[in-house]
Amino acid sequence: MLLKSIFLLLMSTHVMALETSICKNLKSCAEWNQSKTGFIYNLGKLERRTMKVDKAFNLDEGNPDLLFTFILLESDMTRIKRDNGTFEIVSLREVKNYSFPSLKPEEARLNFDFYNMSFTFNSKENAKNAASMMKKYSSKYGRVFEATEGNKVEVTDVGVVLGIFQQIASAINK
Repeated sequence: MLLKSIFLLLMSTHVMALETSICKNLKSCAEWNQSKTGFIYNLGKLERRTMKVDKAFNLDEGNPDLLFTFILLESDMTRIKRDNGTFEIVSLREVKNYSFPSLKPEEARLNFDFYNMSFTFNSKENAKNAASMMKKYSSKYGRVFEATEGNKVEVTDVGVVLGIFQQIASAINK
């Protein structure tokens, strides 16, 4: 629910209804996104999977990439960028089996793709408190690990949540 609220806030400027017929299944939705962004997708066995698009959404087609990553997440899927520049679509249940690009906290991206991020804190106690707080705000498939040595917290989650975690880390480190 938190992710849906964030998404609606991000998309609340110029609105235009998105026809749900564009995204009846993953294949049609990926083709729509490819026509807008040029990104190439490997859909694998998921190409016929039904997409969950809320009919009440009034969405700005100005950022089809943000829209596509949100629809994937709502449909229990995500995309992973491969070395050759293409994206592989995987089920969220399989997220723990993949590695994701690592970002520095200041590089948090405003989308619904998964990334790894490491936060360093002033003390071990601050790291423990931050990890506890981040776990409360983590998405369903997000992961938060407190490093066994040192004062670091390792996180895997979607870009918009990592942006929130960056704010938490900044507040705790003050």
